[in-house]
Amino acid sequence: MLFEYAIPVHEDAIEMRRDGRSPLEHALHDGEDYELLYTTSGVIAEQLPGIFIGWTTEEKGIRLRTKSGDVPLEAKGWEHSL
Repeated sequence: MLFEYAIPVHEDAIEMRRDGRSPLEHALHDGEDYELLYTTSGVIAEQLPGIFIGWTTEEKGIRLRTKSGDVPLEAKGWEHSL
C-alpha cells in the first residue's frame, strides 16, 4: 500500500505535466530517477534514514491510498528493448 501524499515528486515532474500526465504519474512511472526501497519492521524503520511511503500487506498487487480511497496501481515503467 502506497500513500499518495507521501510519494516524493520532484519539481521537474511538475514541469512535465504539460504532456497530460500528472506529476504523481511521472513520479511513480518515469525512468532515470532511482531510489532505494526496502521493507523492515516499524521498530527498525524508525532508526533508518528514508522517507516512509507505505507498507506491505497480504493483498496481491499494489494499491495507492488517495483522498478518494484505495485504488489499484498498475505497474508501469520503461520497457527496455534488446
